[in-house]
Amino acid sequence: MSNQKMKILLVQVRNRNMGDAVINANARFLIRKALGLFGRNKCEIVDFDLGFTDDLSALQGVDGIIFAGGNLIRYTLGAYDRQIEAVLAEADRLNIPVFFHAVGVDGYDETDVRCQDLKAALRRDCVKEISCRDDIGVLAKDYLAGSSVAAVPVLNPAVWTADTFKSIANAPGGGTVGLGIARSDMFTAYGIDDVDHDFLLSFWKGVAAELERRGYNWTIFTSGPDEDEEFAVEVLEAIGHGTKLPAPETAEQFVRNIRSFGSLIGCRLHANVVAYSMGIPSVGLVWNDKLTLWGHIIGHPERFIQPEMFDPDYIVNVLERAIQTGCDPITKEEKNSAYLELKKFLQACQNK
Repeated sequence: MSNQKMKILLVQVRNRNMGDAVINANARFLIRKALGLFGRNKCEIVDFDLGFTDDLSALQGVDGIIFAGGNLIRYTLGAYDRQIEAVLAEADRLNIPVFFHAVGVDGYDETDVRCQDLKAALRRDCVKEISCRDDIGVLAKDYLAGSSVAAVPVLNPAVWTADTFKSIANAPGGGTVGLGIARSDMFTAYGIDDVDHDFLLSFWKGVAAELERRGYNWTIFTSGPDEDEEFAVEVLEAIGHGTKLPAPETAEQFVRNIRSFGSLIGCRLHANVVAYSMGIPSVGLVWNDKLTLWGHIIGHPERFIQPEMFDPDYIVNVLERAIQTGCDPITKEEKNSAYLELKKFLQACQNK
C-alpha cells in the first residue's frame, strides 16, 4: 500500500447549517495535515454527503472511511441514521476500516428500535474507533460495551477553524456584538417550555436595547438554517432597527461573519466554538448539555447561561466580563487530541 495512492471516503453531513460545513472543512484540513507527513499526493479524498446520495458504489476501491464529525451518534436523525447504517453494512461487506472523527453523542434508549439498530451498526467489525467530543460515557457504556470498538475522548475539532481558515482568522476583527439567533422552537424542542417563541422575541429585543444603552453596536446573524433565518428576520422586525448579516452559504462565509464581531451571544454550539478558535469571547445560551460542557472545557462555565438566567441585563453583564477577560488558550495537547487519533487511523490505512 505504501507505494500506491490511498483513497479515503469522507462521510459528511450537508445541510443549511454552516456549523456542519465548518466541521467538514476542518476534517478535510486535518486529513491533509496528517497526510502531509507521508506525502501529499498519496491520497484521494472522496466526498460522500449524507442527505444527498444513497449510492454506495462510492465505497468501491476505498482504503478507509472517515465520518467527518457532527452530532452523528443520535438515533433521532431519521434518514441520516439509515444512511449511516447502510454505509457501515457495505463497509463491513467490503472489509473497509471505518473511523468516526470527534462525533457527538445525543441520547440512548434501550427500548427504542432506532437506537438499537444504530448500536448494532456501530459495533460492526469494520468500525475501528469512535473518537467522541462530548458524552464519552454513554458511547462507551451503552453503545459499545463488550465490543472491540475503541471509544476515545477528544476535543471538538472546530478549535482548528483558525488554522483551516487562516487568511480569514488573520484578518482584522470588529467591535460589533454578534447576536446569534436560532429557530424559535429550539428550546421548547428540548423540553424548556418557558423559553418559547414569545419569550425569545422579547428576550432578544431586551438584549439589543441593553447593548445600545451601554454603547455597543450589534448585528444579528445565523448559522444558515431556514428556520433560524425566519426567526432572525422576525426578531429584527420586532426591534424595528439594526442590521442582520445575510445567511451564510458556505463554511468560509460563516467563519468570515463571525470574524467580523468583537464578541457574540449565540445559541448554536459551533458559533461559540468557531468564535473561540479566533479569540473572540462569546456567551452561549444553553438549550443542550453540549454548550455547558464546552463552557467547562474552555474554563469559563459562567459564560454558558442556563434558561432560568435568561435576563438581558445579566447576559450583557456576563458578556462584558468575557470581553474584559478574553479567551484562555487551550493546551496544545487538548487541541491535538482529535487530530492525533485521525492521523493514527490514516497511518493504519496506509500500512494495511
